[in-house]
Parts: sequence; C-alpha cells; structure tokens
Amino acid sequence: MTDSTRRRVLRRAAEVPSALVDEMVEDMAVRMDRSPEARRCTGLSFSFAVTDRRLATARYEVGTAGEVSLTRDDPSPSTFSFAAETDVFDAVLRGHQSALGALLRGRIRLHGSFSHVRAILRMMPAVTRSYVAARTALIERYNRRYDFRF
Repeated sequence: MTDSTRRRVLRRAAEVPSALVDEMVEDMAVRMDRSPEARRCTGLSFSFAVTDRRLATARYEVGTAGEVSLTRDDPSPSTFSFAAETDVFDAVLRGHQSALGALLRGRIRLHGSFSHVRAILRMMPAVTRSYVAARTALIERYNRRYDFRF
C-alpha cells in the first residue's frame, strides 16, 4: 500500500468516525426489528447517549409485533436511558465488561422505570447480538480503509 492508501489504525471504539457509528446504530435497529426478544417487549423504549463525542442520542422504540424504530435526539421520554463513553458501551455490548459492574462503578449512567426492568433485561440479548453483528459487518465493509485493532 502506498502512503495515500494506507489504512487508518483504530485502537479504540472512540476513534471510529461518527458516520460509521451512525451506520452501526441504524444497523442495530434493523437487526433488532421483530426479534424474539422485541416481540416480548412491546412498548419498551430505550436510548443511548454517548458522552465523549458529538453524536445524536439514539432512541429505540419497540412497537407492536416487535417492530423496532429508531429516532435521533427524540425529546420523547424513554423507558430507560443509558449514558456512557464510547469505549464503555463497546466493552459492555461485546461482553468484555460486565454491564452490572459498569453501572455500579458509574461508568454507565442509567435512568428509567424500574417497574419495567424485566423488559429491558429481556431485550438486552437482542441489543448485544445486534451490536456485535453490526460491528462485524461494519469492519468487513470498511476493512480496506480502516485497521480495527480493538
């Protein structure tokens, strides 16, 4: 490879360009849509705010029959909202760090309706599965341009 075609090395999730993160967020909604978990969580909504980057808050809402819709910077209240740095979300959603540990240490801030905690716990396998699949697909699509080392 010449200098002009050298792949950019990404050592942390926080180094992934915002446009690619947005692609993953959209891909996750498609992958969660009508999943077995989503079909059991009608009415649940949850949002993710990345605190160390300028990214629109992603809000997922589970409709009838498990239809998952995505909005950005939606002012509607969510059943649960999560806020954390990019690297923390990446580590937790890939299973490299305990979600409970991150919550207890304050690395992820959670606000929500604890009367609906069962629903979010039911939905989390679909969230993590869709994140891993979207991340893998993104790496495959952009492996000529970026060297993902995390």
